[in-house]
Amino acid sequence: MPLEITPAAPADDALYALYELDEAVDRGADLPLFTRPAHLAYHRHPPPAQEVRYGLARLDGELVGYTTLLFPQRDNLRTVEVGTVAVHPEHRRRGIGRALADFAVAEARRRGRSTLIGASARALPGGPARDPAGGAFARALGATCAQTEVRRRLDLTAAPDAAPAAAATRATTAPDSTAPDGLAPDGAIADGAAPDGARGGARAGSAGYSLVRWALRAPADCVDDVAYLDGRLLVDAPLGDLAWEPQRLDAARVRANEHRLAAALRRPYNVAARHDATGRLVAWTQILCADNADGHAWQQITIVDPAHRGHGLGLLVKVANLRYARAHEPGLRVVDTFNAAENGHMIAINERMGYRPLDAWENWQRTLD
Repeated sequence: MPLEITPAAPADDALYALYELDEAVDRGADLPLFTRPAHLAYHRHPPPAQEVRYGLARLDGELVGYTTLLFPQRDNLRTVEVGTVAVHPEHRRRGIGRALADFAVAEARRRGRSTLIGASARALPGGPARDPAGGAFARALGATCAQTEVRRRLDLTAAPDAAPAAAATRATTAPDSTAPDGLAPDGAIADGAAPDGARGGARAGSAGYSLVRWALRAPADCVDDVAYLDGRLLVDAPLGDLAWEPQRLDAARVRANEHRLAAALRRPYNVAARHDATGRLVAWTQILCADNADGHAWQQITIVDPAHRGHGLGLLVKVANLRYARAHEPGLRVVDTFNAAENGHMIAINERMGYRPLDAWENWQRTLD
């Protein structure tokens, strides 16, 4: 029986065995493997306003590879994100990867999409080994590297306090009603609570801001601000030559994403800075844990409203959120994050906290004729 590639919608349980093999070979032991329930839950609950499709490659009836395609439904309507092109290690160099790529292109054309975006890892000096085949494969398909990101890791076993003394905060313990989900409430920042030495004279500059903490669901009076800040990410973050448009986010989409995280067995931790004079959230960061037992987490978005930059709020909320997550995840050992190579300000914040480079991730972009 010849190679056959068929479209599929919900994740197939058989994908997990292939996922294990592909991850172990291509990404190494330094990245976590999802448990089977967490892996399936993630794939069966896609992000809001995105349609996820799979191309399953079978040879003589055996699943030997797959690709994951994400089609935005509210914005970026000319774009397809190629999340995965995975081929069983014993079946590589037989044209299966090329056939899966051709499937992705055909699906993109069929849906009127003209830009495909995907990523591959590249080793950095002193970091873990990375197979260069992914980048070579992308170039062979006619893709160009539109942006490079660097993955950095904070090793909490090497830095027990998780942040240098210069980034310490002095928070009060006054009750705060905006900490739902059964987690212990925290208080507002005392005047002068920003990290020492942060840009703009942090101790004086942070006066007039309070911390708000939550786990899964943003407080009702904050959800619109979360949508606004989340929507700024693709406006403010360096994107290189990537053809990403800003997302159209609202409170309903924030709530849909919260529902999705719970269904996908993810545990978020959030800290925001509230501007006391207006009551608006003006800075926000998130750490995301998954249902695996290896003590790994991802540092997600960190965003500060442009009108409130220069007060050290980015570092402030990141340090506070790291402590918040550790208080509820006692087994947490490492936190990984990605930064665009040109995002010097955020890189400086992360390295001040103790993050160190591991590898580079090249974002490949192919525009169809």
